[in-house]
Amino acid sequence: DAEGVPAVAVAPSDHDSSTIDAGVGGVRSQRPMELLERGVAIGRYVVLGVAGEGAMGVVYRAYDPELQREVALKLLRPTAAARLEVASARLRREAQAMARVSHPNVLPIYDTGTFAGQVWIAMEFLRSEVLSEWLASARRTTAEIVAMFSMTGRGLAAAHASGLVHRDFKPQNVLIGADNRPRVTDFGLARAIASGDDDRGRPEGNDPMPDAELTLAGRVVGTPRYMAPEQHDGAVVDARADQFAFCVALYEALYRVTPFVGDNLAQLAVRKHERRLAEVGRDADVPGWLHRVILRGLEPDPGRRFATMDDLLAALSEDPRGRRRRILAWATGGIVVAAGLAGANRWLANPRPCEDAARKLVGVWDDDRRARVGSAIRDTGVPYADTVIVTVQRMLDEYAAQWISKHNEACAATKVHGEQSNELLDARIVCFDAARADVAAVVDLLEAADDTMVEEAVRTVASLRAIAQCDARPELLQIDRAPPDAESVATLATIDETLSRGRALLAAGKEADAALVLEPALVAARELGFNPVLAEAARLLSDATGSADVERGRVLALEALAAALAGNARRTAADALLGLVYIDAYVLKHTEGAQQWAGIADPLIASLGDERQEITLINLRAITAFAAGELELGEELAAEAVSRARAASADPSRLAGLLGNLGATMASRGRLVAARAYLSDALEILEATLGPDHPQTLAASGNLATVDIYEQRIDDAVARLEANLAREERVLAPEHPQKMATLNNLANALRLRGDNAGALALHRRILGMRERRYGPNSADVAQSLHNLSVALRLDGQLAEARVSQDRALKLRIELVPPDHPDLASSWLNESLLRESEGDVPGAIAAIDAAVAIAEPRLGATHLTTVNARLIRADLMAIVDPGRGVAQLEQLLADVERAGVHARQLGEVRFSLAQVHPSPTRARQLANDARTVVVNAGLAPEFVDEIDAWLRDHPYTPQGSDAR
Repeated sequence: DAEGVPAVAVAPSDHDSSTIDAGVGGVRSQRPMELLERGVAIGRYVVLGVAGEGAMGVVYRAYDPELQREVALKLLRPTAAARLEVASARLRREAQAMARVSHPNVLPIYDTGTFAGQVWIAMEFLRSEVLSEWLASARRTTAEIVAMFSMTGRGLAAAHASGLVHRDFKPQNVLIGADNRPRVTDFGLARAIASGDDDRGRPEGNDPMPDAELTLAGRVVGTPRYMAPEQHDGAVVDARADQFAFCVALYEALYRVTPFVGDNLAQLAVRKHERRLAEVGRDADVPGWLHRVILRGLEPDPGRRFATMDDLLAALSEDPRGRRRRILAWATGGIVVAAGLAGANRWLANPRPCEDAARKLVGVWDDDRRARVGSAIRDTGVPYADTVIVTVQRMLDEYAAQWISKHNEACAATKVHGEQSNELLDARIVCFDAARADVAAVVDLLEAADDTMVEEAVRTVASLRAIAQCDARPELLQIDRAPPDAESVATLATIDETLSRGRALLAAGKEADAALVLEPALVAARELGFNPVLAEAARLLSDATGSADVERGRVLALEALAAALAGNARRTAADALLGLVYIDAYVLKHTEGAQQWAGIADPLIASLGDERQEITLINLRAITAFAAGELELGEELAAEAVSRARAASADPSRLAGLLGNLGATMASRGRLVAARAYLSDALEILEATLGPDHPQTLAASGNLATVDIYEQRIDDAVARLEANLAREERVLAPEHPQKMATLNNLANALRLRGDNAGALALHRRILGMRERRYGPNSADVAQSLHNLSVALRLDGQLAEARVSQDRALKLRIELVPPDHPDLASSWLNESLLRESEGDVPGAIAAIDAAVAIAEPRLGATHLTTVNARLIRADLMAIVDPGRGVAQLEQLLADVERAGVHARQLGEVRFSLAQVHPSPTRARQLANDARTVVVNAGLAPEFVDEIDAWLRDHPYTPQGSDAR
């Protein structure tokens, strides 16, 4: 790939381009497709070149200019015109359904369509090998095979949970990326093309599948060899047909022979119905319990197979007789990393070369620790504990499986294949050991779980370093070597253990505890003088202290950067730079500095090839752009971060966070339809992975209520917030931050609904809660004081409103930079309060201060800026009507050009109508305001206000425009 272009590729071809005519028994040639030239447009995609060709069609490497990414574009072979429309409709439905399956082991489908009589599918483009190639590339152990198939099975299970059946599962439809993660692809595509809209297993004609291939017994059999008996019969199939195909493929992988062979399709079908298996070689080393699990999946009667794919996966992770101790297993369907073992003790005592990494996780993540984590989380009594247990155990199982596989692979590269130096192996083992220490620290925290730990458990596990960091990377050899003397080695071991614990505490959101742990580690690292560990200690302590002491956090991040560069620890240097971007952009709003740090980080992170860091940098660039008032750029970057996270099958909680950020951004810009879509996606992900009662899920639901408020759907907002609050009363501590956020939003919604008394009571309650939790001089307290002042002003209690406003403004001036957007909100309220107090000049001065902050920082059409500009123009119209009208005309032109939300547009038009000197123009503006609000189905009380004004300002035919 060209420099600067993401490294992406496609699935290899399905198999050889030939089919079988079952009625004759001979091979029928498939006419080659005419290949498209580079630059041809298919839908919105531009062809870059051919990536592969198979029986089903041609796969092109293509570019999506709208989302600025490469995709795999598969064109299926032309089908009869009579069937194209049906096939295309079926394919679109299946692709749309697949797009809803967000799972690490399923290849995403982005789009579908037709082109010159051919159906096409746009998919993720990744460099990969198919499962059959992975199996053939090295002699795989039973544990490795079962682990890989179990991960694959989870992809099938996820599709089944969405109501999808693959119907053509085979090793050629499983892609294994560079991260050693399998992805199932081609769900139902072949059957959709061949069989129209029929759910039966048999396609049209005599062939079992349109790309079927069959040869003599003992030779390779194509697609038919994986078909369930009911597919041969043409019966309606369900997910259990995929289970049968999965077990055929697993049988082949373990025994190195296909379970069913026949001279023709009829004979093959008979042998499947009779479950007449081929002879197994003498060297097959498959435990008896595992053999029985596979046989159950190969039952001719679907009713005798496992009820679901999850049940099959659960059986794969267990020795039902209990005679063999597994090292790692899934609680509800998952990976067996080192199952069977012919007795764990015998396996550990006599490991094969470079196949013993699992022993290193004994006592770190094994059966005992798995059980203790489950018990600890369940014992907290948190209502969403069971969901968290399943998710956390699954994530740790997957992480452990990848760790073992990669560790064994690293060992074999040197000890077995001689492809890697001992020096690089040593560096990789250091990396693996550090990752293992991080797992141990996280599991320690989970075993001592409290309510807060349960809440943060999924994010904590998701924060574990990517195992890909331990791949054979140049930077591993560049890092300074640790001092070899015994005293330094012992000191380093102690520091590393402490850093792992601090890292886990940080991930769990326990910054204060992390700082206590990390302070002595930094002192020890400085005394030792070993730059790589000094850099990491300073970086972690920067993260731990940055919220409470921003300046110290920044100084520590700079120390980390300097030490990392001195010690050639490039990855730590990149992390330190990301920390500096965050501090400058998000905390201090020093966007020029943040942009400079991001510019330094960009080439460094690109050279490391760490996708997690790359996505983090894109997201931080988005935050920087928003803080600088570059809203369009910020929105583009936030969307790119989401797109990259989707393509990388990022951790669901991380993806949900990015979607939430993008949704909130859209909302603040008045693009509420898009905001609702992104926030709804985030909520759906969190409900699926964390459960409906988890605080993160409730926070996402609260964000949707904010959109309701922006759209003036106040009753909807109140209903959602009250439902959230009822859940939070059951599941959260009395003064949990999420509960305070819900109460704050509910108070604002009640005020907008006209229940000022209810709003005041809630704002006073929240203020007390926040003062107790955060102290009297915090940003959260400043927000509550601000909101209380607004409610008091609207209630006519101006003296008390002034006390709250003065305190809120003073706090914000002390806590944030002078151009921080929070100050714009404070000056806006100051202006409205001064107007209520009769001080119009003071009100104008205050609103000028608000606009001076909001416009350059947030943009001319941000919600806060529009409100400030609207208030300024209304005030100006009092003292200088001509200037007031001119300011409103400019504001109207800006919001019409930006395409803001209907309520905003209506507010600006109606404000201008009320002060415009021309009655004709004024009535037209009021009618336009009414139309846009009515068409959007919003704010009936606002429509009533406009109607009342129109009644008081009737149209006069003669007019009086010339005043």
